[in-house]
Amino acid sequence: MKSKEIVLTFAIVLFILFGTTNSLGSWVGFNVSDLVQKSDVILLGNIDGPVGESKGVADGITGWVTYWRIEATYYLKGDQRTKDVYVVTPGAKNKNVRSSNDYSLDEWGSSSVLLFLRKDGDSYVPLSPQGVVAVEKSEYYHRSDESLNGKGILAEFTITNPQTNTMGDFENFITTSVPVMPTDASASLPLKIQSSNKLDNIIQNAIHYKMWIIMGVFIMGLTTMVLLFLRHRGKVS
Repeated sequence: MKSKEIVLTFAIVLFILFGTTNSLGSWVGFNVSDLVQKSDVILLGNIDGPVGESKGVADGITGWVTYWRIEATYYLKGDQRTKDVYVVTPGAKNKNVRSSNDYSLDEWGSSSVLLFLRKDGDSYVPLSPQGVVAVEKSEYYHRSDESLNGKGILAEFTITNPQTNTMGDFENFITTSVPVMPTDASASLPLKIQSSNKLDNIIQNAIHYKMWIIMGVFIMGLTTMVLLFLRHRGKVS
């Protein structure tokens, strides 16, 4: 094959690969009104790190997903009132399989977030990356004797990354919202994480027992060799 044909073939392959990757990375665009309307739960809270990974399907997300625990500060929509919420995002950091659809809750550089979520089983999924809005806590704190309202909430948080929407639209939503504080009740750990933890425990126990078996075989072999050596030495003497 001539060099020009090789170059052309290589270029076509690259085009197909990049074209496929870009198509996987496409998300439906939402304005703030869409995010509010389509969300089952909207909350302000702090990211308490990833708590597990699982392979399966979550709200249309196939492949590996990451589970996050969010400590809720205020609920702005929905019936959820627990002091924490488990949120699912596509992709897993410790797995080799990656997609351009993957994202994490903390990749916008903040530990506090405004989340627009859709309920999926015993956990929640952001409507899209646009449903993860990075915010920062200000020095203002809501006092117990103050009435709880949207203007007070907006004084507590500053939006740092509004994604493709304008900051003003998010601020208007927060100002007109009716915030509710979480209760002391904890959310149930998602079943997929529980199953994953059980599997990890089984694997760890299997590895532990295997090590003891190998050690026992090694000791028995070493003891047999010593006894044979002593027996041989006695015959020579």
